[in-house]
Amino acid sequence: MSKKSNWGRILLSGASLAAMGALGSPALAQDADEVTDEIVVTATGRAAAIQDVPLAVTAVSGEQLENSGVQDLRDVTQVAPSLQMGTGQSNSSGTIARIRGIGTGSDNPGFEGAVGIFIDGVYRSRAGAALADLPELERVEVLRGPQGTLFGRNTSAGAISVVSSGPSFEPGMYIQGDYGLDDLEEVGLEAGINAPISDNFALRFDGVIRDRGGYINDVTSGNDINSSSRWSARGQAL
Repeated sequence: MSKKSNWGRILLSGASLAAMGALGSPALAQDADEVTDEIVVTATGRAAAIQDVPLAVTAVSGEQLENSGVQDLRDVTQVAPSLQMGTGQSNSSGTIARIRGIGTGSDNPGFEGAVGIFIDGVYRSRAGAALADLPELERVEVLRGPQGTLFGRNTSAGAISVVSSGPSFEPGMYIQGDYGLDDLEEVGLEAGINAPISDNFALRFDGVIRDRGGYINDVTSGNDINSSSRWSARGQAL
């Protein structure tokens, strides 16, 4: 009986080692494969693959934003579930950004925000200042959790980093128009052009015009209130 027990233990040990080897082979083969489709982010102040960034970050590419119909940062919530943005009494002072449900919950313009918003590295002190129509974007990075070490104050809940598309040495242009057939009569036009001047110099121009009628009617004067009329233009050189 003793010899049979020893032989049984040896056979079971051999079967266990064989199973471990069978399970380990695909993992080793997977690790050996090179990752070619990398998402590059600058959440740590330098370009790195998102797999190598030790932060809780959601990176949304410009193509994803375009396919989702994103026009300003409030629409980014469609593709970044941890981000919430809402507007209270006014766009300028009543816009609140929250990440993971944490944010400054008041329309008081004197309160500092808990979510920092950076557009091409420039800090916007109020969330409402970042609600302009966005040009063609390269990506949007939503960083969850405190980011004070790299981004400074007012990022106790997280940070939003917007990176717009810059000039390149491939010619291209785009144009898009919108018109609403309702009482608001919203009209919008977006256009941009990228022009390489030489082998080492390129220019890019982007512009947006948007106009919308008011949706509140003053019965005393008969005028519409809360209309919107804005435009933006930008030029870049590389």
